[in-house]
Amino acid sequence: MRPVRWLGLRVPALYLDEGWSIAKRALHKEHDLVAYRKYILPSSENRALRAAADFSGDVLLVESERDEFVPHTVLASYLQAFLQSHSLTYRMIEGADHGLSDEGSQRAYTSLVVNWLHEMISGRVQEAGVRLPNNY
Repeated sequence: MRPVRWLGLRVPALYLDEGWSIAKRALHKEHDLVAYRKYILPSSENRALRAAADFSGDVLLVESERDEFVPHTVLASYLQAFLQSHSLTYRMIEGADHGLSDEGSQRAYTSLVVNWLHEMISGRVQEAGVRLPNNY
């Protein structure tokens, strides 16, 4: 809903549209989110996915291989929704859980974000016709 050029999402969840004003803890009690997240959803059926479908900037989408809260089908729904994006980078952190609880997963995520941002900044600078120093 905000005008952004770059969008980085790490294990983004999906919630039912009618739950946007409800606290997350209550959502888990009032809705069967586990069942809702088991299926790949078309962007027309979810507010967050509709926003993703309208996004025309650059996207980094990161999944944790052993995520116990956000299953692969949720990431697949986002991947399917971001068809209008300028670029879409998808990565899975092998062995990582939802909270990136081990140092290796944290380092892998940091590296992904730093490399992606470097690519985005370099591309933006090239568009502007500015030459970066060799050590950038």
